[in-house]
Amino acid sequence: MRPRLIIDGYNVIKALDELRIKEDISLEAGRQALINRLASYKTAHPGVDITVVFDAAGAPDSGWGTEQTKIRSLKIIFDRKCADSRIKKIVETSSNPRAITVVSGDKGITIYARGLGAKILSPAELFQRLKTSNRVGRNQVIKTDKPLPGTAQAREIDQELKQ
Repeated sequence: MRPRLIIDGYNVIKALDELRIKEDISLEAGRQALINRLASYKTAHPGVDITVVFDAAGAPDSGWGTEQTKIRSLKIIFDRKCADSRIKKIVETSSNPRAITVVSGDKGITIYARGLGAKILSPAELFQRLKTSNRVGRNQVIKTDKPLPGTAQAREIDQELKQ
């Protein structure tokens, strides 16, 4: 199974100043800023599947289409009930939770996912990885070979991405 990142969308946006500033303009601007960063990362790391889960409980149609959609090679899920539950279910039903890395600052999600064998990254650790994928021009990405600062888990993910 390919490495898979499961991103707790609004949790990551609210945890990172650069994205939170965009969200202050509008939810759409915050989502788009996160998706743009992740799409650049995906271009540099095509072997990694990326899923972003957003809460959409009680929200009117976002204009992003159906509950699940593909945007710039990313799987985007708008859960009308609870993004946290959807993330837990993705890990729970995976045939190989060890291939999954959950990105969230929500302790309920991270404790549950870690208990099933998934790796965990904080939003700040994700942001460090996104910084290594520097976009050049509109569609080109440079991948740096510099080691990233972070935890042992972060180094494990970097190793998986190289395989």
